[in-house]
Amino acid sequence: MRRGEFEEARAYFVKAFELQRFPVPLVYAAIASYKINDMKWADYYLREADKYDSKGLTELRIDGYKALIFIKEDNMSEGFRALQEYTASDEHLGGRGYGKKTTY
Repeated sequence: MRRGEFEEARAYFVKAFELQRFPVPLVYAAIASYKINDMKWADYYLREADKYDSKGLTELRIDGYKALIFIKEDNMSEGFRALQEYTASDEHLGGRGYGKKTTY
């Protein structure tokens, strides 16, 4: 996905999920969908991934991208709710999400 081939990457992640059903490929399919501005599929893949008992970074990615999708769709109330879930997930992990815990 680093080279911008998001549609092709999404197809590979969906295929990976079909071969072995666990949430990580769905999360990455959602991220690829988000990158190509396909919020419908990004939301779908996150909802499917959320059906699994995901913990750790997978849960953090699901919560973070949910927030981004809601905000991009101008649904601020749901976006801020999802950001609260993201923050709670990150705190649960000791602030080790994508970087160190930041205090403002």
